[in-house]
Amino acid sequence: MNRLAPTFDDHRAHLAAMRSAALEAANPADAVRHYLQPADFAGAEKVYLVGAGKAGVAMTQAAAELLGDRLAVGVVAVPRVPDHAPERVTFVEGGHPEPTPGSVTAGRAVEALLSLVTGRDLVIALISGGGSALLELPRPGLTLADLQETTLLLLRSGATIQEMNLLRSRLSQLKAGGLARLAHPAR
Repeated sequence: MNRLAPTFDDHRAHLAAMRSAALEAANPADAVRHYLQPADFAGAEKVYLVGAGKAGVAMTQAAAELLGDRLAVGVVAVPRVPDHAPERVTFVEGGHPEPTPGSVTAGRAVEALLSLVTGRDLVIALISGGGSALLELPRPGLTLADLQETTLLLLRSGATIQEMNLLRSRLSQLKAGGLARLAHPAR
């Protein structure tokens, strides 16, 4: 027996401890607090926040805490709108894995918000898993129904998430650099 290796007689407790440690290590709010530093938004006249994803609420709350009064306004697409939102942030309920009318509402709100930015501003984008369906803005000539049908066909075909996102990037104004193009000329 290796004396350096710990022993765990209670396997359920061991599994619970590993699960807890894994969840703590992947905490989205902690990641934002760790990586978003005051120097990142120093010098910005206004800071705008856009986001989408299943971790959107936690990430947004952490970013709003760090930004405080520096936060001008934000729009974040999430699977469920929380009871309480940070001041100046609007959460919009989108759909996942299939985009819904709320996904397009969120996309239009982000587009409108980004039309306000100047070269003196900073846009922070918080994107997590599920964001590609939760935040959507179809390319001209396409409808939400087109995106929904495509998503359904891809899901039924067994397409990988990489394959789905490659096709989604061709159908959306927000993917494959589209969000950055809308945010120009802000940092």
